[in-house]
Amino acid sequence: MGRWLSVDPLANKYFGWSPYNYTLNNPLVFVDPDGMDVGDYYDENGNKVGNDGIDDGKAYIANKKGDIEYDRNNYFEILGGISAAKGDYQEGFLKVDNNFGSKINSIVSDVEDDLFSSNKSTDIFVLSESVYPSPLKVIGISGSGKMDMKYRIAGISPTSGRAPITKTMYLIKNKYMNINTAGNFLWGVVGDKWGYSEWQFKMIAEVGSIVQGRLDESHEQKAISMGFNFNK
Repeated sequence: MGRWLSVDPLANKYFGWSPYNYTLNNPLVFVDPDGMDVGDYYDENGNKVGNDGIDDGKAYIANKKGDIEYDRNNYFEILGGISAAKGDYQEGFLKVDNNFGSKINSIVSDVEDDLFSSNKSTDIFVLSESVYPSPLKVIGISGSGKMDMKYRIAGISPTSGRAPITKTMYLIKNKYMNINTAGNFLWGVVGDKWGYSEWQFKMIAEVGSIVQGRLDESHEQKAISMGFNFNK
């Protein structure tokens, strides 16, 4: 059996295994110099179809137009890798939405209609559609949940008490994203449209995460950057 001399840095993700195991006790198949996840490949229904034995924590979903080839099939990478594939609620995924990119600007327009319509008062502010809120107001709106994009994607209210679980991976450009990462992408699209700098909207997102007792993960910040460049 393979063994580390110290605890696996991802031991909390493999409860059924000793925290000292090396490559899931299969060193003849896998190589794992730093204890990270091996790359996983999935079909469009969330079934794992293989792994490449490379401990980079990456994950991929089959797609005929994919830019990555594995075992004679094409795949797109999941932004955030294996942990994102498992989902923020550990829900996994059962399907993909390959047409999500075409819906993004429509979702953003719906957000603006909800927030800025002169005929629809909100408990935060009322503005004309030609005037966008200051950073403090954006933080206020975010705190109310009105700009929590993952709820917009799921089509439910952030005050419903329901988790925004769709078990869907969303294809944007050449990356698959879970609902939380796709929400970060939409956040970037909104920030760009409202005339903010990328770092400003990233910082506002980070403040929101800190309030929740955590820091943004690197792939979440990357998704915001991708959103800022979506319409450019």
